Amino acid sequence: MIGTGARYLLSGGIHRLFETPFPIGTFFINILGSFLIGLFMEYALGRSYLSDSVRLMVAIGILGGFTTFSSFSYETIALVRAGNLPWAAFNLILTNFLCLVSTLGGMKLISFLK
Repeated sequence: MIGTGARYLLSGGIHRLFETPFPIGTFFINILGSFLIGLFMEYALGRSYLSDSVRLMVAIGILGGFTTFSSFSYETIALVRAGNLPWAAFNLILTNFLCLVSTLGGMKLISFLK
């Protein structure tokens, strides 16, 4: 519920700021969520005092509710159906690439701070 509420508020705010057919709110949330899960898991796995239950609750529960790959999938297909193939391709390629880079970035940041 926490992640979903945060996604709703942040994604909606971003979408209102940028009027575009591109799903910018979902795009931003996926990148941010990927960074946060990389950051959290790298931190949590190096700390024995965080139980598996806490790690799973945060990673799957909160951050899983925050990221929006189901919305990403639907919005990409909606762009294809609307004939916006360049935007659909842009969304597909850039979201996947930047989410992977963001996850790695979060992991590297924790490694750097250790």
